[in-house]
Amino acid sequence: MTEETNKIVIKAKRPLSPHLQVYDLPMTAKMSISHRITGVILTGGLVLLSIWVIAAGLGENAYNTMMSLIDTPITRFVFLAWAFVLFYHMGNGFRHMFWDLGIGITEKAAVKTGTLVIIFAVAMTALIWWLTCDCTTDTANIIVLDGGVHETE
Repeated sequence: MTEETNKIVIKAKRPLSPHLQVYDLPMTAKMSISHRITGVILTGGLVLLSIWVIAAGLGENAYNTMMSLIDTPITRFVFLAWAFVLFYHMGNGFRHMFWDLGIGITEKAAVKTGTLVIIFAVAMTALIWWLTCDCTTDTANIIVLDGGVHETE
């Protein structure tokens, strides 16, 4: 065996450092990573929302075309998920604001407020769903952004 081959064999036998799939990140790290990811998702959602508003400004035909594209069960789910992301990011932003004031910086408080952020996001998303869904009839009617009621299948 040459010296070069020997170095490769020795290097291959060394243990690998812990990877993210093995290492269990603390809740604060998970919340921080997800806060950044939700910021990116919110940006993409705002682009789509801007396209919808621009279509409304271009006239009735453009608006009706846009509504026919976004008035589907899949896009309703996407809007609902986007609402969750919005409330999660908002709650986490308030948490960071309190941290800037020196409130809740301990690890115990950070875990507690992280849990509260998740509860806040789920509760506000459920509230938005409840406010925009008329679930009192046999078929659920979804109130869309144009104020009209469109029955679902």
